[in-house]
Amino acid sequence: MLSKRETSAVLAATVLCVFSVGEARSQAAPPADDDRWEISLGGGYYVPARTGFREYYKGGPEAEITASFRFRPRLSARLDFSFTRLPEKEVSGDLKFWTFSIVPSIKVTLPRAHQPYFGAGLGYYRGTVKYHGAYYPSGGGEKKISKGGVGFKLYAGLRAKLVGGLFLGDPYSGDFGNVGGFSALGELGISF
Repeated sequence: MLSKRETSAVLAATVLCVFSVGEARSQAAPPADDDRWEISLGGGYYVPARTGFREYYKGGPEAEITASFRFRPRLSARLDFSFTRLPEKEVSGDLKFWTFSIVPSIKVTLPRAHQPYFGAGLGYYRGTVKYHGAYYPSGGGEKKISKGGVGFKLYAGLRAKLVGGLFLGDPYSGDFGNVGGFSALGELGISF
């Protein structure tokens, strides 16, 4: 697992790389309206919906990488990879929970100035809980339980074009995987 400093450095380098590619592309040629591919990085906050999870965990950070391919003027096939870490409500370090998901979906973009979009997909969610101390059944030791399954995702957002192929997105989604919940993300991406 990367430390906070290493994670920040990787994220900063990735954002700088995306801006550099977008700037080079904008100077090389005017942006094309027929760009078919998009790749974006997102980060935000996730709030669990299930009462059982909210009893022990509060909302936490979420990171997402998205790739999409436009196969019709307003329709795209999209693939989201996301990672969420939910911290304990009472910080004891005894309970740790994180989830990973891969969700293919169909995205519809509306013909408006700020390009509103929405979509839905069915994907794979895997949640892992690690507990020790008082939470371990025998009162000591450590245990890790991991469980996967199929879940449904709905999302909607706005996309604003920047220079070249760069864009900013502001998506909101509802996940119905292991935990169930809602997230608000900020997205930076490039289309080509």
